[in-house]
Amino acid sequence: MTRPEDGAGPEPRQGLAVALAGLALTVWTLYHLVLLWGTWPPDLAAIYIAGYLWDTGAPALIYAAPAHFFGGAPPDWAPVIARLGGPDGGAFPFIYPPAWAAIMAPLTRVISAQGFFNAAFAVQLPLVALCIPLARRIAGSRMHPLKWALLGIVLLESATPFYSAINQAQPTILVCLLILIALERSLAGAPRMAGSALALAAAIKITPVIFAILFITRRDWRALGWCALTGAAFLAADVAICGLAPNLWFLAALKGAASTTLISPVNVSARALTDFWLALAAQVHIWPAPNLYIFELPAWLRHLSTLANLGLWLILGGRILLAAQGLDARPRMMVSALALSTGLFLFGPLGWQHYYLLPLVLLPGLATIAPPWAAAVAAFPALVGENIFLFTGLLSADPPPSYYVCLAVGGWIGTLLLTDRLVRRAVANPAPSARNDSSARF
Repeated sequence: MTRPEDGAGPEPRQGLAVALAGLALTVWTLYHLVLLWGTWPPDLAAIYIAGYLWDTGAPALIYAAPAHFFGGAPPDWAPVIARLGGPDGGAFPFIYPPAWAAIMAPLTRVISAQGFFNAAFAVQLPLVALCIPLARRIAGSRMHPLKWALLGIVLLESATPFYSAINQAQPTILVCLLILIALERSLAGAPRMAGSALALAAAIKITPVIFAILFITRRDWRALGWCALTGAAFLAADVAICGLAPNLWFLAALKGAASTTLISPVNVSARALTDFWLALAAQVHIWPAPNLYIFELPAWLRHLSTLANLGLWLILGGRILLAAQGLDARPRMMVSALALSTGLFLFGPLGWQHYYLLPLVLLPGLATIAPPWAAAVAAFPALVGENIFLFTGLLSADPPPSYYVCLAVGGWIGTLLLTDRLVRRAVANPAPSARNDSSARF
């Protein structure tokens, strides 16, 4: 059984504070909507093209990919991209469950590709803004809502993952919001919505299912049950709508992506770096391209890299999860989600920049377990590694892509290590000022 855990306490002039925060987030959203309107996002284009192919009777082409999976648009899609008015190479491979292609298919009859992208920007950008106050509520922060909103805006504006997500109108944005809703609803004692939201996130991207661990640590068995039940319903609907063959194509596409390693500034992955060092040691052939390396390790070396990175994740993330059990419910959820959302992609084969949107919006929550200066010190390594000006500057200087990946991966590992230290200090010294009040003084 679980019960609602508020933890934030009453706030003076709450209505005005929330209204001011909402105004700031709205202006910020409209600013980026104007900038992005009419642009062509290659990630989202993959979903539109998959729907178009499904609708026009060419489902076998949905999971087409380049020779080494990464590095651009599938060659078989070139005529379709041109027909839809897109630029050369204006789409990346489709790597989602086939049901999303089937759902998208009828929309391609009534809305153009660019019209769909504009609509997606109009929906996705407000969802990013909603993530900021949701993270505040999960952390139980007593910081003034406007201060929290402005801090979130400044933090995201300086970070590469934010631009990676919004420039592509990435479905990761929706997934991030759904995960935050799931965690917040679990804390609020609403297990049905919590479990259903997480199941929907997993139906889009699969990997969010790992956040069910947080239901288990909270002993929120009802949320876990609703997640399993809703997930099974989504899977059954997928098979019923699409049939078995497209789902097998999807699994084959996942296998193809997992068997190839990409070293690129857009892939912040310790696992990819480990693969790279093993490839150099084993003299594996590496295909270079502008700002990226692509290669395929022998199976036994891939397994070795997987075990090494799984061990690192368990050591870093596992320590934080275990230590966080001594915190109050909301800071515990915030810290645990931060550790999971970072480690899941940092030590996995693919750590696309936009995946780090979730840990970024959670970072200000560190001020609920430590003084603001200590929280800032803990966040600093990740924020340096993910700084958008550093990212663009390094890209223009054109160093080997492994240089930036080392910097960004090192930044996130540094933040995890410092977060572990903050958590242990907060548990060892559970004074209210260390747990709940420090963010109010931020």
